[in-house]
Amino acid sequence: MTHSAALKQVACTHGYRDWNTAHVTLPDHVAIPFQVSSRVTSSYLEQPFTGVLIGVQMLGDGGHSKITVTFDEPVNVTPDFIFAALRHRVVATIDSHGVTSALRGNGQPQMVVRRA
Repeated sequence: MTHSAALKQVACTHGYRDWNTAHVTLPDHVAIPFQVSSRVTSSYLEQPFTGVLIGVQMLGDGGHSKITVTFDEPVNVTPDFIFAALRHRVVATIDSHGVTSALRGNGQPQMVVRRA
């Protein structure tokens, strides 16, 4: 496959007629705040954590990413500690600041992620 054929195939895969149309439409630079294998820290369901990003997928709007975090230590997600519901890995959609738009009942974000 030639280079130009590969570019056209990539453009068509993303819904563009050809590479030139895709190139004009897409921004020159996109900020990537998080990358796979990055160490992260902060809170999940208001419980502190540290972990590693094992997946990052930029979403179509360019301002949000779907991330998969593996926690160093399991996080207990139950509000009371009568029993434990431990999470080892979670998937969340975050904005460029590392905050989910999904909120808990008390108005706090479900997850906040920062580089460690």
